[in-house]
Amino acid sequence: ELIEAKERIFGWYRDRLREWPDVAINQALPGSRSTWWMTTVVVAEERNVTTPVLMERLAAMRIDSRPFFHPLSSLPAYAGLAAVEGARERNPVAYRLAPRGINLPSGYNMDEARVDRVCRALRTAIDEGVP
Repeated sequence: ELIEAKERIFGWYRDRLREWPDVAINQALPGSRSTWWMTTVVVAEERNVTTPVLMERLAAMRIDSRPFFHPLSSLPAYAGLAAVEGARERNPVAYRLAPRGINLPSGYNMDEARVDRVCRALRTAIDEGVP
């Protein structure tokens, strides 16, 4: 029941964001089953907007968000470890996505109207970054 509710919320986001080339939304791989814990989007590099800026803009519109997960090798706790040396080169995708990823509100209290509001706010927040 809980997973079905999360999947329904994700579906509303997917339907509203799928045709928008400025964002990529998380997907379930064929043959897998997702819990849809969080709805995550990654903003296109061309939009030149970072996660902290996007979060600040959304917060100004009273939209809560969370940053995308940073690569573990980039965290201060691992600085100086030999295994971390060269991590950016070995994991270019993780280092490229983290600065542009954001987790949108996806709690059980979300309904279609709230998802609509978040999607409108996301477009506004990204568009503010256009030169």
